[in-house]
Amino acid sequence: MPAGAITYDEVLYTGLDRHDSALIEKTELAKPITPQPPTGADGKSKVQFASKVRLVRIEHINEMIHEQVSEIWYSSAEFMEIRTKNDRCLELLTTGKAVEDEDHTMRGLECRTQAGYERRRRNKRNALYAVLDEQERQRKSGTLDPEVIAGVYLLESEHCTEDALEQGIVDEEEVFDEC
Repeated sequence: MPAGAITYDEVLYTGLDRHDSALIEKTELAKPITPQPPTGADGKSKVQFASKVRLVRIEHINEMIHEQVSEIWYSSAEFMEIRTKNDRCLELLTTGKAVEDEDHTMRGLECRTQAGYERRRRNKRNALYAVLDEQERQRKSGTLDPEVIAGVYLLESEHCTEDALEQGIVDEEEVFDEC
């Protein structure tokens, strides 16, 4: 790693979008990002903001020279190659002939199947309706409790979180099996 290079653990993402890149300056990082979320006295996760962050200016694509763009961005041909491979993997997946090897992986393509798309759409819709129903219930009763609204959402989407955690464990095991 080059001297002065910034590691992944040292970078915090901000709410700035790419149009704000002129505002970004480097500063010192107060403390490293920890992999475990901080918890409150009640044992629940809580949000914590660092007092200092290191921001890195990323040049806009229009400010880059051609060589930089070609090193960072996929070319049209590379993108089409990726799409073609993904389409082949999806075809194998939908016909029940899916094979996991160096050239074919189904990981990340689950929601591009008809069943995966419908499951994702249903999950999002159910969570949205649960929140809207709770907001309407609170409006009618003259109360406002964002914690209850968040709880309703978490309850409705809990199975998605569990599925994601299970898939993360599978991914982790596969990575460590390869080492």
